[in-house]
Amino acid sequence: MIRLVKKSGRLLDIGCGTGEFLELTQEFGYECMGVEPSPTASRIAAQKNRVFVGEWLDVRLDPQDFDIVSFWSVLEHVPDPLPFLEKVRDILKPDGILVLRVPLADGFVPSLALWIYRLSGGKIRRPLAAVYQTDWHYVHFCLYNRANLGRLLRRCDFEIVFQGKENSFDIRSLKYRLDYLPSNFALRLLVKVSLSLVLILARALGREDEIVVLARKKA
Repeated sequence: MIRLVKKSGRLLDIGCGTGEFLELTQEFGYECMGVEPSPTASRIAAQKNRVFVGEWLDVRLDPQDFDIVSFWSVLEHVPDPLPFLEKVRDILKPDGILVLRVPLADGFVPSLALWIYRLSGGKIRRPLAAVYQTDWHYVHFCLYNRANLGRLLRRCDFEIVFQGKENSFDIRSLKYRLDYLPSNFALRLLVKVSLSLVLILARALGREDEIVVLARKKA
């Protein structure tokens, strides 16, 4: 998606983790840097790329110095997204692009988790906690849909060029997402089968639970 718009340039990946996306973009010829708050993850990423350790708003960079800024599954963890995106805009060149992915609160999986929670009177909260990571260090502070994400980007002087929906996980990755469940084989099998059906239904209804957006900085 990025290469269709910019085939080369300086790329900054915010929340780069251990640097997998940086390695991939570097293979395609981009000059890559990352920002990562986790000291452990940033040490791994810094073995192959330049990485700034810390929160995005604390990192000092020159204005209009990057062609591309990316952040995958990051914006939902930001308590105040407006200054976050304004700083992204400021460090982008006049024709720079932003690419991001965030969960969709009105996707089928989050809606189903919320429905189960409400129907049980709040007793069954595990699906909702897993969707919004309420028991994890980086919780979801903001909930997005296509409308409010679009308004936020326009307010920060970005124009959406492309957007597409996708599921946040697939059948193959379920084994990595079920670690919080008991080791009971029958229960895990039931959850895998149920989630597989949910994925099929979400795609059929056009209610995938994540959106990928490419936006261009307005001149």
